[in-house]
Amino acid sequence: MREVVLDPVARPDDAEVYAEALRLHGPASYGMMMRVLGWGGTRAGQAETALRIAGRIAFNKLGRAVLHEKQPAV
Repeated sequence: MREVVLDPVARPDDAEVYAEALRLHGPASYGMMMRVLGWGGTRAGQAETALRIAGRIAFNKLGRAVLHEKQPAV
């Protein structure tokens, strides 16, 4: 059995890395994102919270984060 080692150390660009993972993988829980990114739960939760406070994500009816991209003005 493979041992999973998670990176718990927060970095300044965590929210942007998390947003990019949502762009690639679609709506997801922070638990799924922590697996995708190899992060601990606190780190993933803090990045998700930062995105929510900034208005960049909302939660769908399944409780998964959905990234809101700003649409360019036409």
